[in-house]
Amino acid sequence: MKNAIKACFALRRDRVLALFILAGFLSFLHFWGGSQPWPMTAGGGGGVACLLGFGIERFLDGRLAFHETDGLLPVAALRRQERRQYKMAWHLVGFGVAAFMMLVLRAALLPVIVPGYVAGALCGQVTLHVVRSIAPVRAAAVRRRVLIWPRRWLAGLGAAVVLAPVLLLVARLPDQTARLWLAGIGAAVIGLALTGIDHAVVRFMAGAGHAPWHVIRHHVRGLVAFCVPAALVAFLAIGPAGGGVLLAVSGGSLFLVSLNILVALLYAKQAASLVIMLTLAMIVVIANMLPIVLPLFLIMLIWQLVRRAAARTWIVA
Repeated sequence: MKNAIKACFALRRDRVLALFILAGFLSFLHFWGGSQPWPMTAGGGGGVACLLGFGIERFLDGRLAFHETDGLLPVAALRRQERRQYKMAWHLVGFGVAAFMMLVLRAALLPVIVPGYVAGALCGQVTLHVVRSIAPVRAAAVRRRVLIWPRRWLAGLGAAVVLAPVLLLVARLPDQTARLWLAGIGAAVIGLALTGIDHAVVRFMAGAGHAPWHVIRHHVRGLVAFCVPAALVAFLAIGPAGGGVLLAVSGGSLFLVSLNILVALLYAKQAASLVIMLTLAMIVVIANMLPIVLPLFLIMLIWQLVRRAAARTWIVA
């Protein structure tokens, strides 16, 4: 983790930008939490704590698995007591971060973080046991298939076929707002399923001479095959607003996978995850505080990342 943070903020301008993003995000949390009703802020706070607990648990499992085989501390990683102490120390740090965020959001939300964080950590443990119950060779094969699947045209068409009956059922609802929300949620779930990338494959393609746009085009074929027929079905079933929602959600998914690929070309895997989280936090802040600036910011962001990623072509590292 320490090396990943150093890799992300090696330059002074990167550290200043990260502090600016953090200050803006905390300010947004504070003002948003004060203006929203209690159920909404409690649900949002509990969800953030749950995601934080889940993410830290999976990260710690990955680090311990690395040290069991290829790391410098295999003996300590195999001892149950030391594993427990290692996890406890990092979970205390994560819990402190969650508590600080709840204080910024709304001090009355502190009781919410305990069940949320614990639930997230337990979910991380359950998923770990499920993965380990599968044979290692079979698990690796399943992982490769899951990451290869979104890159196929047939996957996008199949996802559109799955979403079509859902949109037809949603179109029967009397409330137009509910129809649009449900259609957008369904498209977002499928869109996220089609945004998975293999970090090693992305880096290999760049080292083999593929330009950034070629790498992106290779990974978004499934999304393109999904968004066009899905938007057409939504347009016919719900109306122009439904088609617009599907196109907007699909465009967001395309932006997300492009961002993932461009950042993966520039940073190692752990550092890339941290950079993406900070970038998305900054996008949320700008979208709420200065929405008129958001399109220009996104264009400049992609242009800057493409320019830097193009310099990584043919570089094997």
